[in-house]
Amino acid sequence: PSLADLDPVPHATVEQARRLAALRASLLRQGAVSTAAIAKARNMAPDNARQWVSRHRKTHRLFTVKHEGESLVPAFLLDDEFEPRAGANEAIKELRRVGEDGWALWAWFATPSAWLGGRVPADVMNSDPELVAKSARQRAASAQ
Repeated sequence: PSLADLDPVPHATVEQARRLAALRASLLRQGAVSTAAIAKARNMAPDNARQWVSRHRKTHRLFTVKHEGESLVPAFLLDDEFEPRAGANEAIKELRRVGEDGWALWAWFATPSAWLGGRVPADVMNSDPELVAKSARQRAASAQ
């Protein structure tokens, strides 16, 4: 067969890519904050804002996703003063431990969880961070 007769990308791969793109678009519609926006809101230089995000990422208080070459922080992780919300860090730590990246973390935080009685972790993390951490530990255990 010639190259023109071959399907270089299997249909299942194309469908998976479409589903992933739709999920990411849905998450982005929920709100995300760029490093530049954090710098402006916190009255910081852009380099300082990048360091601030990096420091909080290392302590599992935040996670970021890459979109069109830019690092974004999901908005639900920040309070009105652009400080990290306290309720997410243990869940982030547990899920990072099993290799979840930023997009997978965001999807987990935005999806109803059976371990939370069908509630969304991002909606529960401020009122019951230990329950969200327990749910993340259960998710992490199932991923191993």
